[in-house]
Amino acid sequence: MTFKRFLKTNIEETLEYAPIVLINGARQSGKSTLAKELIESGKLSRYITLDDPINLANFLDSSIPFLERLERGTVIDEIQKAAEAFSSIKYVVDENRLPGRFLLTGSANILLLPKLADSLAGRIAIHTHIPHSQREIIGRKEDFVDWLFSDEFDNFKVKPYTDILERVARGSYPEPTNGDYDQKRLDFWYQSYLQTLLLKDVRDVANIEQVGFMPLLLKVLAARTGNILNYADISRTLENLNTKTLTRYIKLLQTLYLVETLPAWYSNYTKKLIKSPKIYLNDTGFAMYLLQKDIEGLEYDRSLYGNLLENFVITEIQKQFGWVKVRPSMYYLRTKDGQEIDLILEAKNDKLVAIEIKASSNFKMNSIDNIKEFQKVMGDKFHRGIIFYTGNQFHRLTDKIYALPIQTLWEERVEI
Repeated sequence: MTFKRFLKTNIEETLEYAPIVLINGARQSGKSTLAKELIESGKLSRYITLDDPINLANFLDSSIPFLERLERGTVIDEIQKAAEAFSSIKYVVDENRLPGRFLLTGSANILLLPKLADSLAGRIAIHTHIPHSQREIIGRKEDFVDWLFSDEFDNFKVKPYTDILERVARGSYPEPTNGDYDQKRLDFWYQSYLQTLLLKDVRDVANIEQVGFMPLLLKVLAARTGNILNYADISRTLENLNTKTLTRYIKLLQTLYLVETLPAWYSNYTKKLIKSPKIYLNDTGFAMYLLQKDIEGLEYDRSLYGNLLENFVITEIQKQFGWVKVRPSMYYLRTKDGQEIDLILEAKNDKLVAIEIKASSNFKMNSIDNIKEFQKVMGDKFHRGIIFYTGNQFHRLTDKIYALPIQTLWEERVEI
């Protein structure tokens, strides 16, 4: 079974005007499959991969002649293996600047690779392709983010769910969500995935002296998902890794789309704010593997469940940014006196949505105190407040603050 990727339409549109289109994303997130679908539909013409050592050797040996021989609409897969050839891509495109000249895919974020982003400025359209959203898995296109910022917010119901924890534990990578994987098969898949990352992707983009530290570092970060990124604390945990090296390694994991940071809210808020970012993994199923947890273990460790649920909701919202009309910026808020909001979305028109995430099937009214305080300070900029929880009912708590079942992110809303 192949899941429909909602990003596909946007990619097709950019092929009509951009000389180079890049699909960036983590390994095994489905980039190559999507590129091949575009060839099958006639939007592109040819596929080559730099995973093939012969293609890679020929490309690196004489990149300009190699590129000039390629017809318009060629897919070059795993372009991060030949990052030094980006100047040649620039030269060839400038000599014959046709839209849709090349579609590149890469398992590394070129915007974080030195000098590469600048070399293709004005020539490249970049799409971030991350593991499936829950609605892609069930085949129903999301409009949640657009709806969140709309003026309409009527009472509704969604399909009751009891498997939120299972969705968090399984994650969103195509293969684990595409088959009947028991825990043993899931562990084997993630083990192979991690080995490939260490043997291929890490070595493709960086000269790492202590590759053996990477699995342990990922495990430490998984245990801290949803927490403020504290380099000194992590460095103490990894006794042989100094802070400077640790910073470089975390930057590499961001480059490979394995971890994400959520910046702190920086507005002229009236209280003193924590300014360090929070850390998240790109996929909660991968985090579960790194921590060697199963569903039973997650049920027992409610603190970890809360952090992973927060990770899950935030990445689900982020996944929609590839196709929704409103593409807000994302932040969290924490003041030095303890006020905290898990997620703040800021649209380009300055509208703000504040979101709290609760790993509970019920909630108390004081759960919205921080959102109410934020509303008071932000005034007319405050558009809406949301508490996500694991219950099944929609609740209007105030004129602008609501409690929503978490499955509202992917289930169809039925007005009542």
